[in-house]
This record gives sequence, structure tokens and C-alpha cells, in this order.
Amino acid sequence: MGSKKFTVELKKAESIKEMVAAVKSAASANDIDFKGDEKKGSGGRAGAKISYVVTGTRVDISVEDSWRSRLANWDAARLEKEVRKWIGPYIK
Repeated sequence: MGSKKFTVELKKAESIKEMVAAVKSAASANDIDFKGDEKKGSGGRAGAKISYVVTGTRVDISVEDSWRSRLANWDAARLEKEVRKWIGPYIK
């Protein structure tokens, strides 16, 4: 189905722990199963997938939707928008 990939830069390397905690909290509040740490992580909901890899202050993020997630109103564009909102305070 649909997918999006994007890269963000953290304001500072120390922000990664705070960013991961914020993503875990926001994912939980949106019924998204999430597992991750300061190097990589992933999550999903209704067939949609979110994953990230951290290299220094750079975070590469991928989101992918499915028919099931689209029916639940969680397409790739919405997933990207939500993830950007969750990590906004920690990126440049």
C-alpha cells in the first residue's frame, strides 16, 4: 500500500531518550504497539507499520499503511503527520 520515508535531525544527541519516551507515550495513547530504544524501533496498528533507525543525531523514519489501516483512517500520510507531531519538540 502507501508508504513514506523521511529523515529528521535531532536538536542534540541527548534528545533521543526523550524522543523515544514521547513516541512510546503517544503510540500507546493511539493504540499503537511500539518497541524501541535509542538506536532503532518499530510499531504498528491495524496492519500499519512505523520504524526508525538512529545514526548520531539523524533519525530515518518509515511509515507504511495497509488496507486495514486505511479503513481505520490510519494511512501513510496520517501516520507521517502524527509521528512528526510526536517528535516535533526534539528535532531541528
